[in-house]
Amino acid sequence: TIRGKREIKREQKAQRWYRFERSTGNFERSLEMPERIDPDSVHASFDKGVLTVSLPSRKPVSTGQHIQITSGT
Repeated sequence: TIRGKREIKREQKAQRWYRFERSTGNFERSLEMPERIDPDSVHASFDKGVLTVSLPSRKPVSTGQHIQITSGT
């Protein structure tokens, strides 16, 4: 789940008037992640209005063993 708060401020000045607008709001996004994602390696950064989330996969786990069979003859 990613949560945030957005605030927008607009300001205009003229010779005989001044206008200032402000709007705010909260947001939340939830995504279901695959099991292969490594939760300890998740990284997020926010730069110039862009949120980048990195979700590295876990290394594959070996599911089998290799057994060497030698001949007794």
